[in-house]
Amino acid sequence: MLGKAQENEALNQLASALRFIDILMKSGRSRYEAEDIAIEVLLAPADGRAFSDNPPEPLSLDNQEKVYRKLERRQEILDLLGELPKKRPPKGVNQV
Repeated sequence: MLGKAQENEALNQLASALRFIDILMKSGRSRYEAEDIAIEVLLAPADGRAFSDNPPEPLSLDNQEKVYRKLERRQEILDLLGELPKKRPPKGVNQV
C-alpha cells in the first residue's frame, strides 16, 4: 500500500512532468517527443532509484489508477484555468 507521503511525492513528480511537457510543447516539441523527454528527465532518470541496489517497489495497479485519476483531474483544472480570461491591469497602469 502506498503511504500518503509517497502518494504526494508521486503526484508532485507527475505534476512537474505535466508542466514540463507543456513547456516543451510550447517551445515547438511534439506531444510524443515532449512526453519522452519528461519521462527520461523527470520520472525515470538514468541515475534514479530504479537503478540502485534497492529499487522502489512498483505501484500496484489500484494505486496507479488513483494517481492517474488525480492527475487527470489536476490537468482538467489547469486546462480550465488556462481558458479563463486574463485579468486586466488597473486603469492607469501601463502594460509592458
